[in-house]
Order: sequence, then C-alpha cells, then structure tokens
Amino acid sequence: MKIRYAVALSLFLPATSFAQSDEPLDSPMHEAVDFTQLSRSEFIDKHEEALNIGWEPSMQLYARVDPSLAEIVPPFKWTDDYVETYGCLYDHLKEQDALGEANAMFSSMQASIDYIYAHPDFSILTLAEHEPFIDMLQPSDLYLEASMSCGLVALNAQAMKDSGLYDAFTAFMSQ
Repeated sequence: MKIRYAVALSLFLPATSFAQSDEPLDSPMHEAVDFTQLSRSEFIDKHEEALNIGWEPSMQLYARVDPSLAEIVPPFKWTDDYVETYGCLYDHLKEQDALGEANAMFSSMQASIDYIYAHPDFSILTLAEHEPFIDMLQPSDLYLEASMSCGLVALNAQAMKDSGLYDAFTAFMSQ
C-alpha cells in the first residue's frame, strides 16, 4: 500500500523550483475544475497550473526531512515531455469516457495543500501516518493506470532523479 501512496504523490512532482519556506506563500489557490468540459489543450494547461501550485507544498515533505534537500531541486521547466504525457492522459481517459476521474483526483488538491502547512510534523517519512492526506490524493485505479500507461509516474521519477533529489534522499536515508 505504501507504494501506491508514493505513486500518488509522484503524480504531482515534476522538477520545478522550490522556495525554502515552511509557510504558505501568497500563491494562487487551486480551484476545482470540471475536466469533463475541457479540450485536450485546456486539460494540459490545467494540469500545468495545478502542478505549479502544488509543487512547493509537496516539496515541504522532503525539506522537512532535511533542509539541504530543498537546495537540489532545479527551476521549474514545463517541457514537451509533460505536454505529451498529459495529452496522452487526456486521450486515455477520454477514450474510456472517464475524464471525470481527473475531477476526483484534483477536487481535494487545495485541501491537501492546506493539510501540509497545517501539519508541520508531516514529512515524506511520516506519510503513512497521515491518512487524511493520503485519502485526499488517492487516485482511482483508472486514473492511476492511465498515468502509468502514459509514463507520468516514470517521467516524474526521472525528473526527481535528474535533479539529484532522489540520490540525495537515498543517501540521507542510508546514513
């Protein structure tokens, strides 16, 4: 089950910038969107927007383990790989008449961001102890399968590896 949590979290983690702060900034709030009403292009744009908003709070989960991890994350780059991957996700969900799965996935995103800031003891190491957070971000089997099929999990994992965060976190854990 812990692997499923890590996969769910990795759906939100492209390589982007990270301001070193444990306090929420005056960043835009994530608002729920009806993905069933969006074109492919709008679907991709809304995912980019959500990832921009959710990145800094999600990185708090690593920074709280060791602040040096925050220094490793490179500036945000929304690449063609992400456009292609989210386009694939749209196509996959649309083919199955399941764009509503994205609604469920993102409907509680702002609540999950608020949860991170409301629980300063919460880190990537205590993830399993924070069931309310896990429940908020638990993708449906269909969304998870589409994400994996389109390579989103692998793309995010590669971004974490390319940034050095994966190796730094692994080294920290082996100490």
